[in-house]
Amino acid sequence: MNDIAIYVQSEYNNKAYAVESYEKRAWPGLELIKDVIVRAGYEVDYCSSANVHKYKIVLVSITAPTDWYSFVNERVVWAKGDYTIIAGGAGNMNVRPVLPFADVFVIGRAEDLIIPLIDSTLKGDRYIHTSIIYSDEFDMGNKYTIQQASECYPYEVTLANSKPWQEVAVGCQRKCLFCAYTWQRKHIGLKQSESGSAKSMWVSREYTFFDLEEYQDDKKLANFWNSDTILGMDGWPERLRRAANKPITNDMIIRFMSANARYKEKKGLIKLYNIVGYPTENDSDYEEFIDVVSNRVKVGEGSFVYYLIHNTPFAPMPATPSAVWPVSYVDYRKKLKTGKTIYSCDHYSVTISFSTQSLATTTLWLLMLRGIEDDIDNVQRLSTSKKFLRSSSKIKQLTLEKYLDIDRLFREYSWDDIPTRYLNTYIPNSGLAKLSNRSRYWNVTGGEPELLDSVV
Repeated sequence: MNDIAIYVQSEYNNKAYAVESYEKRAWPGLELIKDVIVRAGYEVDYCSSANVHKYKIVLVSITAPTDWYSFVNERVVWAKGDYTIIAGGAGNMNVRPVLPFADVFVIGRAEDLIIPLIDSTLKGDRYIHTSIIYSDEFDMGNKYTIQQASECYPYEVTLANSKPWQEVAVGCQRKCLFCAYTWQRKHIGLKQSESGSAKSMWVSREYTFFDLEEYQDDKKLANFWNSDTILGMDGWPERLRRAANKPITNDMIIRFMSANARYKEKKGLIKLYNIVGYPTENDSDYEEFIDVVSNRVKVGEGSFVYYLIHNTPFAPMPATPSAVWPVSYVDYRKKLKTGKTIYSCDHYSVTISFSTQSLATTTLWLLMLRGIEDDIDNVQRLSTSKKFLRSSSKIKQLTLEKYLDIDRLFREYSWDDIPTRYLNTYIPNSGLAKLSNRSRYWNVTGGEPELLDSVV
């Protein structure tokens, strides 16, 4: 048996991953790391909780912060063994509430770190690097850096489902103040919306309205999208989109919807991804969007178009300018009345998706993003409680209110007391603080914040 294995969970916190998550999602980032290891001469297996104790090194990928809950649920029943758990991935953003559940945390890109880390581990040594955290040596007084890539990975990778994949982009060229992709990964290569590959099983179809700027002809604009396309809107009103440095104007939305209403030759679904709950958001912001879609779109002879609004409550990511911003303690499923059609005419309708994240899920996200060592016991209790996991969103939230410090998780922080102040990205925290202060008053008192350059 080989010394190294990739751990595959039996199930994941996000049910959309499906039980056989490797077949569903293909895990390109983790398979990239596997490719690095294999090229260095090691063999790599896959393992589960049944045989994890037979390996010396176990690699765990955390793709979203809430993946920790399902992992912890399995981790606490692993058989004892002489293994070292190395955790990494895009969701590995805050080690403090999960310190006992991995031995080593790799923060950021791992392709340049994994081989010296494996070599040292197999020798019984430790590899010292500012992007590697050993759980038993974690110190809030240290500065840990989010490792960056110097180039896109140059090799084609075979994914777990046998499909080929080639990395062509890292990070994002935009500078949205809330986004981990921008601030935790320095942009390299093509646009973020082109991060898939023609050789892969998919090509990324997540765009924003900025990607439509090149389609000046209205008919081309109307035919831009297909059933797989997602358009990021990220805020009800123009003022909040601009304050978050994502200046999608109402005119952009109006022009796109008008073009579809006039020229689309077949019925279709367009998904608009939105962020709700920014600081200072109010009812008039929602009413502004309703006015845009109900009174300002120019219709014609086009076929019917169905717009579905997917709303995600704002949750500020660590090591971004928004990390210190407060979070609204609001149940947006109830407030937005999921499933409600907010406007409909002969040419199009606009409906609130049922997929709006619950307040309980937002709280669980924040526990991982803003949690501290005092939260470790509760993380384990919540992860392993079948009663909690099977309960309704309302019961979950009441449980979370009983055991967690809700005010601490949702409050506004300073850069001196934010729980993830130990993290440093390619922009110094002092720079993130200046960018954060740029939108401190969210344009409520008048005036418009100056937009950031495409490269900071």
